[in-house]
Amino acid sequence: AEELGKLKQMGVTDLLIEAMLDSTARAKREQDDLRKKNEMEDLMTEIQHMRKKIDELKAAQIEQQSQAPSSTTAAASQESGPSLNDTVKNCAAQLAALEACKQLSGIAETLCRSVAKSQFPCEGM
Repeated sequence: AEELGKLKQMGVTDLLIEAMLDSTARAKREQDDLRKKNEMEDLMTEIQHMRKKIDELKAAQIEQQSQAPSSTTAAASQESGPSLNDTVKNCAAQLAALEACKQLSGIAETLCRSVAKSQFPCEGM
């Protein structure tokens, strides 16, 4: 308001002031749109990576199931961490959660992505 008053005192017309305000607002919208586009592209890249990882895990799971593991090997794999089946399920759940996060924006999207990764750890291989 103070700056507008100074512009009017300097003799700047209302039409020019309105054009300046419109230009500033448009630039801010464009900047926000670009930021959102970049965030969406990052999320899409992450989702594509997750899909690839799920496909790899499924292939490893199929290969593991086709080989008849001995009970000793099965017991050892259970002690070493989550099963391949659990990892595939977590990766699929994380992917679904990340897809849902695309509906949000800003800090809500960032928080959603963080929660998805912590709730459905997709690690292994």
